[in-house]
Amino acid sequence: MRVWLRADADFLTEKARFSYSVVALRAGRQYLTVDANGAVSLADGAPGEAQSFQWTETPTGELVLMSIANNRFLRVDPASRRIAVDSQGSLTESADGTRFI
Repeated sequence: MRVWLRADADFLTEKARFSYSVVALRAGRQYLTVDANGAVSLADGAPGEAQSFQWTETPTGELVLMSIANNRFLRVDPASRRIAVDSQGSLTESADGTRFI
């Protein structure tokens, strides 16, 4: 399964506190927020650790996003289309919904 990111999606880069590329995903005025169990929600306010993701490109050119809050990867479940941040890592065949293009 592959997930495409919309061209008009908002990506905010916040590099000041980290030595690698970190983004926060925004929908309107709310940010995708991760709790310790990997559940996601949208929250108001300035982005912090719970809204920050390490941006990494795979050797094959896809994007993976690891949560700064729980060190798990953002994924879209291929069957339910549910968004969670509970993956320990990306599968090479992209079947786990963690790789975005």
